[in-house]
Amino acid sequence: MGRFILEIYEPGDDRTLVASLDSDAPLVVSAGEVLHTGPLTGANNRVLTVTRVEHTFWQSEEGVIHQRRLFTE
Repeated sequence: MGRFILEIYEPGDDRTLVASLDSDAPLVVSAGEVLHTGPLTGANNRVLTVTRVEHTFWQSEEGVIHQRRLFTE
């Protein structure tokens, strides 16, 4: 697992994932930005607008893990 996790949720749904990405570098996305999901697993080349971003942090043996949850429309 990377130290950065990006989760993209179905439009209007805060429980169903479109995609989840692990990275060793931060992936910065803000509310109002448009995502072109391309060939991400399960995303089917969709265009989504980010409506809200939530951050969660926790400590692991690898260091601090930063999870970003992107809610969309």
